[in-house]
Amino acid sequence: MKITRIFFVMLFGFLFLAIQTQAQKMANPSVGKHLYRSYCGICHGNDGKTKGPLAEKLDIQPVDLTDSAYQKMNVDDLSDLIGQYNAKKGSMMPKWGEALPEPNIRKIASYIHLLSQPGLRFSGDLRRGREIFKSSCSACHGPRGKGNGVLARLLKVKMVDFTDQAMGQWIKDEEILKVVRDGRGDFMPSWKEALSENEITDVSAYVRSLGR
Repeated sequence: MKITRIFFVMLFGFLFLAIQTQAQKMANPSVGKHLYRSYCGICHGNDGKTKGPLAEKLDIQPVDLTDSAYQKMNVDDLSDLIGQYNAKKGSMMPKWGEALPEPNIRKIASYIHLLSQPGLRFSGDLRRGREIFKSSCSACHGPRGKGNGVLARLLKVKMVDFTDQAMGQWIKDEEILKVVRDGRGDFMPSWKEALSENEITDVSAYVRSLGR
């Protein structure tokens, strides 16, 4: 019985990932980083903190993209802001929808969304971790880590909500690393054969950031 359920977990996982592939390509923060630096960094700075080389020449300074007001926005809202923004008094932000295709705007938005993710006690690349999470973990844990992935619903298995701040306060970094590396229970597999140690650290860092 357990083997049959694991088989269906894997089967639905592959189907889920196939469906998600195109959507992930449209909101890829790794590609978004390069696009951001090409079009946005000159004003906002590569770190989003309004220190780009053009900023000092502008009459109106660019906003700090690491401000909580922007970090609370999701990728869709950020995409709309970037693509449809009409320059108005108090800003010199252009309407990028007239110059860039929508998929590129979404990639930039996905990168901006990660600019000020909280730091961790252990070292890990949050942007790489997010990509690994989306490709390897979201089928069960959901695209936002809320434990509501399609497999969790189909198999009626309760998954951890990584966005729960209470959970983030008591779980230790080392525990996250161990669970990702070695697995736990019937449905959480060990990833040490599929991911490198650096990749395990990256995805663990991203999981940690969801609860802060």
